[in-house]
Amino acid sequence: MADCGVACELVAEATPALPSAEFDYDDRSAINGDYICGICSNPFVEPMADSGDHIYCAACWRSALKISPQCPECRQCISFSNLKSDAIPGRFLNALRVRCSRRQHGCSWVGARADLDLHTRLSCKAHACSNQALGCKFLGTLADTAAHTLECGLRQLPCPKQCGYVGASQAHEEHLQTACSVVQEQRAQEELAARRLEEEAKQLAVQLESARLREAEAMFISAVNPPAPDVMELDVGGVYVSVARQTLCKFPESRLAALFSAPERLQRTSKDRVFLNRCGRIFALLIEWLVFDVVPDQVCSGPDVDLLILEAQFWRLPTLEQALAIAAAPKPDPAISQRENELIPQSLLIFYFQLGLRRDGSSRLILPGANLRRTYLAGCCLTECNFAGADMSEINLGCSILKDVVMKEANLTRAYLERAELPGANLQDANLQGANLQGAGLDYASLQGANLSDTNLERTPLIGCNLQGANLHGANLKGANLKSANLHDANLQGANFQGANFEGYSNNLQGANLQ
Repeated sequence: MADCGVACELVAEATPALPSAEFDYDDRSAINGDYICGICSNPFVEPMADSGDHIYCAACWRSALKISPQCPECRQCISFSNLKSDAIPGRFLNALRVRCSRRQHGCSWVGARADLDLHTRLSCKAHACSNQALGCKFLGTLADTAAHTLECGLRQLPCPKQCGYVGASQAHEEHLQTACSVVQEQRAQEELAARRLEEEAKQLAVQLESARLREAEAMFISAVNPPAPDVMELDVGGVYVSVARQTLCKFPESRLAALFSAPERLQRTSKDRVFLNRCGRIFALLIEWLVFDVVPDQVCSGPDVDLLILEAQFWRLPTLEQALAIAAAPKPDPAISQRENELIPQSLLIFYFQLGLRRDGSSRLILPGANLRRTYLAGCCLTECNFAGADMSEINLGCSILKDVVMKEANLTRAYLERAELPGANLQDANLQGANLQGAGLDYASLQGANLSDTNLERTPLIGCNLQGANLHGANLKGANLKSANLHDANLQGANFQGANFEGYSNNLQGANLQ
């Protein structure tokens, strides 16, 4: 037996940590000594016996037979294949209560030794992340811990740019931003490329500006001193005029452009001049306007304005017609300062007219909320313009054509619109108090809710006009044509209806005040 004890001690020293030592028994002192392995001094795990009924753990048998192929107790030669499993102590020991091996991580499970492996693999929630030593606090089941480990921010990974750095995945972004040598090199190259592009862009801009200046200079020289073939020598009713052909062709749709686009077709006098059977003095004014884009001052204040309008019509120059219509408008009251009259300067309005000019000679202005107080636009032709909410008090639009114009909620107090044409105009909720609309055309216009008190509408066509809820208190409707007009809920108190035509009014005066 002494030899047996020595052999067991030798085997125990040569045996690494055995499975039996991993069990944390709930009450080890209650375990019978007959169930303790003589080699590992722990309760049997997978007990196996030889022919002499000497029982040791299976792992202990393997370790002992590696040292000597003899039974540690009886010295009988034996091999591991001759051993047999001893089920009786195994069943008893597997029923012993053990604590979870991960109790130090917080698991309080206690159960049969046979169930420990299943608990550890499936239900124990005290498995720590493999990066615990780096500070990860995660605990979970074995499966959850395995999944977490793949995404753990403390997982050590190499830099994706292959700079040689290895660190926690959650620190990679900061590393890439501040420390990665590969990224820093890429940034340096990108900055260098950006600086090169910037320099190239500056050089290109200088080249383009230089080319633009050269082109502008060439255009200036060509305009001021055109090539000899482009200089047209004209005899206009005995007045000799020298002008560049490009000036005459400035407006492609004009008759001037049509005439001088192919000058070789034109008949010439003996002095090689092109003769035009027009008034030379008026034609010279037209040429001056083509060159400077401004109506000459002597025309604005002289008798030639009507002749120049006829000349513009002859040569089909509607832009000049518009400019002359404004120039020929009644002059402002001298008592009113020029600055107060021209809140939007006259020259700027001319520019607006030219900018929105159409083929039919009309112009489209978009000036909602503009201050056009006391502006003079008499005789103008406007289509689909927007003056919604604009201040147009005391404006002069006499004899103008304002087709489909929007003046909703505009202020038109004391405005001058005599003989103006406003078919389809939108004047809803506009203030026309004291305005002069004598003879103006307002057929099918919308004046719903408008203030027309004390307005002069004498002989004004208002056929099909919507005047629902309008205030016509004290208005002059003498001789006005209100056929089929809508006057529902309108205030007509004190209005003058002498000679007015209310044909079809029976259904259109519902709720109107006719006192």
